[in-house]
Amino acid sequence: MLYCPQVSEWNMQGLPTDRFSTQNGVLVTKSKRIMLLIDPQSVGKNWINKLERSRDLLVCSFTA
Repeated sequence: MLYCPQVSEWNMQGLPTDRFSTQNGVLVTKSKRIMLLIDPQSVGKNWINKLERSRDLLVCSFTA
């Protein structure tokens, strides 16, 4: 995998270093649509919360 400062920053924020997670990170950050996150281990949720900490992030959950 090529070195990319943005991906390294994501990894420091908690995004796993595997290729699948990196591809998902690119989709989440570059997509113009709202992303649906299916994240049974909450790794992605924690990463997005750190990524968007400075902005007003609204988190919705379908659990009771």
